[in-house]
Amino acid sequence: MSEREAPPSGETWRVLEVQCGACWASHREPCKTRAAAGLHVARWERALRRGLITEDELQVALKAALPVPNGVPHASAIVPTS
Repeated sequence: MSEREAPPSGETWRVLEVQCGACWASHREPCKTRAAAGLHVARWERALRRGLITEDELQVALKAALPVPNGVPHASAIVPTS
């Protein structure tokens, strides 16, 4: 998987089980973004706290996050889903 490639779809479906803390999209609804299709980092972090994904899966998602200032993904950064 390349550095900016989207995480596997199984992880994405598990992340969709939680509400987004950045745009407040309900569970199973896509994040409301103006840019690329994807899920906010905040949602991935919530999925980790709820035990839906592992820390390794979160790390893959953070590497895939769209370019962010200073190279540190903020909660509102987008992880591409396709």
